Amino acid sequence: MTAIVIIILLFAVILVYAKHNTKKINTYDLSQEDRYAEIIEPHYEEIVDLISGFSKKYGMSATESDYNMLFALFSSKFNIHVNHDTFFGYLKGALEKIGQDRIFLNAYNNKELDDIDDAISFTAKNVENGPLFQCAALIKYSQKFGLPIPDDLFTRFQNFEKAQFESSLLEHSSPAIDSIESMTGREFEEYLAELFKKLGYGVELTTYVGDQGADLLLTKNGHKTCVQAKRYSSNVNNKAIQEVVASIAHYGANKAMVVTTGRFTNGAVQLAKSNGVVLVDKDELAKLISEAS
Repeated sequence: MTAIVIIILLFAVILVYAKHNTKKINTYDLSQEDRYAEIIEPHYEEIVDLISGFSKKYGMSATESDYNMLFALFSSKFNIHVNHDTFFGYLKGALEKIGQDRIFLNAYNNKELDDIDDAISFTAKNVENGPLFQCAALIKYSQKFGLPIPDDLFTRFQNFEKAQFESSLLEHSSPAIDSIESMTGREFEEYLAELFKKLGYGVELTTYVGDQGADLLLTKNGHKTCVQAKRYSSNVNNKAIQEVVASIAHYGANKAMVVTTGRFTNGAVQLAKSNGVVLVDKDELAKLISEAS
């Protein structure tokens, strides 16, 4: 998502410039975003990298000559021949569309859209402009993936928005959790290792690469627990549950746990319950930190 934010900010500057440049080159009709998305789809990652690099190098100080060079590069490298206004306008929209398509496809493959409440939560986090646009987006992707949609979907999005607003007013974040959210994944694992040692566990960190689904191994009172650590600000899905359950046999353990700085999807909660996996979200983690201090 960070790359998309950079792209949007950059194109805001580019479009201002484009309005003052009337130079035309060979053009053809690209009146639909979908058509343009098809043209740049094969080059999506490369285009994102180039624009991100341009933004980091020039920022707000880019000159007319710099923009002309960028335009000429895209025209020659990707065989895209349109006028400045059409090029930058449709490129921005197409990049956003492709990016969103890929985000939803990944969510579908990870089973994050199977439960309607999880699907609403996911859509609300990834689609802006409120319940109406979010509802329309979820309907579109549900039709694409063959997922069932309830008749009261729009009302559900409205209720979700109200619940999130109320939660934001009542939530009191732990200072310790706030500091953890800036850690890298490995730093979070090392932090948890020290935390569980203070709580009386024997702790072993697994290898950072190829950990077979467990980041830490805890021993206490004759039990061995595989722990997967997820330093997420968003919801952890059931993939993490599947991985940590698979790690039990590999490490000869008899328990499993997933610890996150975020929350868990409904699907993850249900799968964890049926497999006896202990879930520790940001609230439970804050309690463990308080207990250990």
